[in-house]
Amino acid sequence: ADRDAGTIQRLSLDGEVVGSFGADTGLVAPMSIAMRRDGSVVVADFTESALCIYAPATGALVSRLQDPALIMPKGCVELATGEMLVCSYGTRRLLLWGRDDSLSHVVLPGDGHERMVPGPLAVAPDGLTVFLHDELAHTVVAVRFQVGDAGLAEPVDVRPVMSGVHSEGIEALPNGSVLVSDTSKRVVHHVAADGQPIGVYGAGPGTDPGEFDYPTGLCAIPGNRVVVCDKRNQRLQVLEYAGRDRAAGAIA
Repeated sequence: ADRDAGTIQRLSLDGEVVGSFGADTGLVAPMSIAMRRDGSVVVADFTESALCIYAPATGALVSRLQDPALIMPKGCVELATGEMLVCSYGTRRLLLWGRDDSLSHVVLPGDGHERMVPGPLAVAPDGLTVFLHDELAHTVVAVRFQVGDAGLAEPVDVRPVMSGVHSEGIEALPNGSVLVSDTSKRVVHHVAADGQPIGVYGAGPGTDPGEFDYPTGLCAIPGNRVVVCDKRNQRLQVLEYAGRDRAAGAIA
């Protein structure tokens, strides 16, 4: 997502720009991107308070979802039920968007989480556990859902995973662990689903390979690799995380 240009860039896995879309569809400030199982691309437009859904092959705008409850969306993920969980930063709410692309209900805050300010989101491989950053408490929490009688997601519990982190990017990995970008320490944390540390990638602000200056978005790609948006260095870096024959954080 190129926020300055108001476009979505298509990149090959070797970093080549192969196309872009969104410039002629009213997209202003793309904050996050989510892929749905049907292949469509959902873009959270922070400035326009909208979810923009694009066709995967052509980049054509399919629909634009808006609601008074949705203000300044920061992130969205698709759950196993086919519903979209959306962070409405302006209203400090998590919203569930139904399979018919209409607002279903408010998930959080509540049950002691009234002061939560949800930020970036990532969904675990089970499709029913979502990791999110609480920007008020500087904490990563896990929200667990279950499938209710109507086949819709219902929140079951919220538990802390990691505290003392300022993050603009979370990625849940296929092995169940979680990557969390830390804009304050300028590193990427690797933790288990229960919060146990696995590794730290980077060593504070820097411009060398494997160093970051304000890391934000994260995206896992095949081969135990993750793409890190190294914002102030104006680059994307591809790292291989711990898991096979490379050292944790090695430049891939």
